[in-house]
Amino acid sequence: MYVAYFNQKLNFGQNYVILSNSCILALIQAPSLINSMLKTISIIFLVVFLCCCSSSSKINTSPLVYENELFKFSYPDYWKTYIDHGHLSVSPKKYLRSNNNRYYNIFDIIEYSNSNSNVKPITIESLIENEIVSAKNYAEETIFDRSVIQTDYGDVIVIKMDKKHPTQPLKELIHYYAFNNTIYALKYSVINNDFQNHIGDAMFIFNSFEIKK
Repeated sequence: MYVAYFNQKLNFGQNYVILSNSCILALIQAPSLINSMLKTISIIFLVVFLCCCSSSSKINTSPLVYENELFKFSYPDYWKTYIDHGHLSVSPKKYLRSNNNRYYNIFDIIEYSNSNSNVKPITIESLIENEIVSAKNYAEETIFDRSVIQTDYGDVIVIKMDKKHPTQPLKELIHYYAFNNTIYALKYSVINNDFQNHIGDAMFIFNSFEIKK
């Protein structure tokens, strides 16, 4: 489901997804070997190489589970949950140390309740518009892409942004759910040079998200 939209206009995550393909290409293009012993050694080497490349898309440790009365999700044990600006966030632990900025690699889960009939309801469109305004204020240029995926909770709006900042360019991926008078915004934001290292972790969190009916 999620790999499909990596091939859209932004090529968001292309480096991560193509990694296994490049390994297969290396296998296909390996020169023919004359000596049978060298051939055997080469095959062993390439198999190990292929396995190592493929493992980069998997969570190799035991995942942890966060759960409350509204939703639950899994995350790698080298990430940590915390409260940031009144909502739940999760980041790699290394970004929570004193010399790292968690806002350069942060996954936010935000709920917007529309249960109060006396208050103007929050819409996904208004949240997207706020993100566009924020992007304009942050970056010199932002490449924006929007798509829809089907889930057990109905249509989910997927927003991808590539923010062209001169010193700290960011990639952002947001999933918007509208379910039972509540909008859930799952937002992953990461600096460009760390995107490939953690997009697999972020997709693991996106894929594990469940809303309690």
